[in-house]
Formats: sequence, C-alpha cells, structure tokens
Amino acid sequence: MTQRVKRLVTCTVSILVVVSVAAGCGEDPGAGGGGASTTTPTTTEPTESTEQAPDQGKQAQVVTVERSGGIKGDTETDIFAEETIAPEGFTDADMDQILEAASEPELIDVELEPMPKNQCCDRITTQVVVEYDDGSARTYRTIDGVDQPNVFVDFLSML
Repeated sequence: MTQRVKRLVTCTVSILVVVSVAAGCGEDPGAGGGGASTTTPTTTEPTESTEQAPDQGKQAQVVTVERSGGIKGDTETDIFAEETIAPEGFTDADMDQILEAASEPELIDVELEPMPKNQCCDRITTQVVVEYDDGSARTYRTIDGVDQPNVFVDFLSML
C-alpha cells in the first residue's frame, strides 16, 4: 500500500471517528435547538493533533474538511489531496490552490479563537485537518458566529 493510500485510509478513519463523536454530542440536552445558521465560519479550538510550533517549510498533502450541524444536522466531508479526484464542485486547479494555501506559514501558525461554550442555534461547525509531508497534522475547528483571523477566514472561503 502506498503512503498516499495509507494517509487517505487514516484520514477516512479519522472522519468516521469525528462523525461518531458528533452524533453522540447531538443528544446533549444543553446543546440548544432551532435557529438559522450562516455560512461564515468563526471559531476554532486546537486539538491534541494541533502543532504548537510548526515547521515553516512543510507542505500540505491532504486537507480534509468536515461541516456538520445546521438546521438539518447534516455532515458533509470533502477531501483535497494530490492525485485524487476533486470533490464535487471543485477543479484540480482548486485543489492545488487549497493545498498551497494550507502550506502557508501564516496559516500554519495562526491562533484561532476558542469554540464557545454555548454552541446552540443549529450553527455549522467546520473542522479542517491538514496533513503535512513531514507526517505532522494540524486540526482547526470553528463554528459560525465567531470572528477568526483573516488568513483563516480566507482559507475557509476556498473550501
């Protein structure tokens, strides 16, 4: 099995774990209910896989984007990786731009605002996992309604 296939398998397993955890969280009575969601992402919380002092020269190999929540509570996942088929609505050029943007030192080093304690009102949560050529990964997590640094907001607008 090639290293690229192993990464995609690992990424897929990670997504399934996140979806399973998110499904369990939806039953939390304190999570809140109705309301509309916007498409502007705005909060993040570093996770255990988030690097604190990333290397400036690394290149993104895989970007996995998962959006969940909203009024319907749906979960959508897109994977951007070299030599794979572009997700629906994206071109190969889009994938190249996304991987290039994910490799920018300013994005790698960005510190995001934490996730709010009250995540009610059917807002959309976005989780982005970037896997780099040195084997490290960075996880960004955000939710609608939180102001984030422009470099992160610009990156999310590409996704």
